[in-house]
Amino acid sequence: MSTHTTSDLWTVDDKLGYAEYARAIYHFLNDPRTEPPLTISIQAPWGDGKTSLMRMVQEQLDPKGYELWSGAKRPSLTDTLKATTRSVIDELGNLANQTPTPIQLDLGSGRCASIWFNAWRYQSSDQIWAGLAEAIIRGITDRLDPVDRELFLLRLHLSRVNPDLIRAKVYNAVFQKFLDILRRFGLWVLGGLVALAALLEGRFENGLAAGGISVAIGAVGAALAYLKAQSETESEPAKINLSDYVEVPDYSEKLGFIHHVTEDLRRVFELLPEVERGGDPRRMPLVIFIDDLDRCAPHKVAEVFEAINLFVAGEFPNCFIVIGMDTEVVAAALEEAHKNVIERLPRYARRVPVGWRFMDKFVQLPFVIPPLDEQAVNDYADFLAAAEDRGAREVQARATGDTARDAEVRIQQLLDQNKDESEIVAETLSFFVAGQPEPHTKAMFEGERLAKRQLESVKRQRYIDERARAFQSDSDKVQSLLVEAREDFSNNPRELKRLVNVYRFYYNLRLARQARNEGVPTELQLQNWLKLSLAWPEVVRWLRRSYSEWESARDSKRGVYTAIGYRLGKLEFFAKSLVKFDDNGDVTVLADEEPKIGDWAAALRAEFGLPDDVMWLEDDRLFAFLNDMAKGDEDGRLSTGSGRGFW
Repeated sequence: MSTHTTSDLWTVDDKLGYAEYARAIYHFLNDPRTEPPLTISIQAPWGDGKTSLMRMVQEQLDPKGYELWSGAKRPSLTDTLKATTRSVIDELGNLANQTPTPIQLDLGSGRCASIWFNAWRYQSSDQIWAGLAEAIIRGITDRLDPVDRELFLLRLHLSRVNPDLIRAKVYNAVFQKFLDILRRFGLWVLGGLVALAALLEGRFENGLAAGGISVAIGAVGAALAYLKAQSETESEPAKINLSDYVEVPDYSEKLGFIHHVTEDLRRVFELLPEVERGGDPRRMPLVIFIDDLDRCAPHKVAEVFEAINLFVAGEFPNCFIVIGMDTEVVAAALEEAHKNVIERLPRYARRVPVGWRFMDKFVQLPFVIPPLDEQAVNDYADFLAAAEDRGAREVQARATGDTARDAEVRIQQLLDQNKDESEIVAETLSFFVAGQPEPHTKAMFEGERLAKRQLESVKRQRYIDERARAFQSDSDKVQSLLVEAREDFSNNPRELKRLVNVYRFYYNLRLARQARNEGVPTELQLQNWLKLSLAWPEVVRWLRRSYSEWESARDSKRGVYTAIGYRLGKLEFFAKSLVKFDDNGDVTVLADEEPKIGDWAAALRAEFGLPDDVMWLEDDRLFAFLNDMAKGDEDGRLSTGSGRGFW
């Protein structure tokens, strides 16, 4: 038996079938119609590959950023190309003329810049905020060439300059010069004024008039002295040290610390170059990946959500945030962090846990990684078993990284040429088994398995790419959705915009499941679910808290009717059928009568023990929505679409 160990670290070499999900999320974020700010959560229990999936998204969305943040390639600190003093002076002139030199960020083949932030590495709240600011600034400057890097930092420091301090310094210099002149010539001026006053007293009968004239002449002399001081000061070389007036936040200072961080980040975002997105020039978007949030202590989790709030509330509107977390752990941490507030809430406000309410507020687009299907488990087991053989293990090592990417490019070319799949597998195999002398070895068998697997992966990604591009140019689906949703959302522009974003996000994820030959809800079911989620989030919270999304999807794989599906079925059934409960809890359907909202609410209270103060039980629009859906075709009912990767 081999004594090697298998790494438990993240990887972008997909062994669990996550590549299709990464591709779908990439298409959504890369779509010019997807407008920030938006927050996406990647949800799964510990050890289920959240970091690997996020890294796959980053690699496709921002290959340059993936190289930088994974440690594969960092900028050299000994670059030979440097910004000269002359270039700095020239740039100062350009800034004065409001014609700054455009700063070019190296995006590689991507269209946006990404930032990777591990909150668990920091201890205190201040360190979390400072770490986030440092990660963003470093993520930008690392992809600038040396000259642009120094010019970017120059502009950042100039934006930190406090003009009031400089103005006060100049005025103070003038005043000090004025006092110096008066000190040097004070006795002479005083003697002259006394002599002048005596002379004038002899010429004027009124001594008071003579004194007034002498005071006036003295004032003129003082004014001339002040003008001289001002002239000398303004003509002096500008020996002011700007570092004295630059507002560089002291990240060890606690008073007003968060304010300083946010102000500094605002300056950074204002310096980002403009790119064309959706036909209009806009600030280049940033994608901030926040990983391992579920490893953090409760107070850290709360601080990170406070930071996310700044972004989603519009303080930094050109940001997408992608969070990896175990929702159960994070919700519990938020409960602990806010326990003093929770204790003071009235009882009815505590029915929905505060931790879940925080996540509902800040996370617009949740994605639950579905449990592995049987094929994925078998593939991973085969991979681990083959790794016991040294030759097969060497093949596995070759089938990663640059070699795998080269093989993928070749597969794409061969598919474009309509080559036979057996020929494609054979050529892909040659990438993985170079140097293997024997054809019938475990190494060769493993190489052939990996070649077939990569071919299937490329075909699935092509499937997603083709349909995602078609969806980007197809506005009919979105327009029809908006027309149908206007009544449900009372023509609220913000909610309608959010509906479109969520719909496009889940439509792309639906393509990923189709590419994997997994069950998906119908388009109508998907639209109905999104309407329910956005118009009545408290209902969705009730559905989800009955059973975690991950457990629901797991039981669906096993053929078990999920708890969410059961509850949705009852919501629909009681909305279209009037029922009567006997003393034993058995239900009788009164076929000749239509239920009203009070009948529907009473049936749900009897079935699930819901208390009287559940407000959505009195919502006429919700009742009408469920009634219409229950009376419609089965392909629109939410109950029959549960357990298919979304609810």
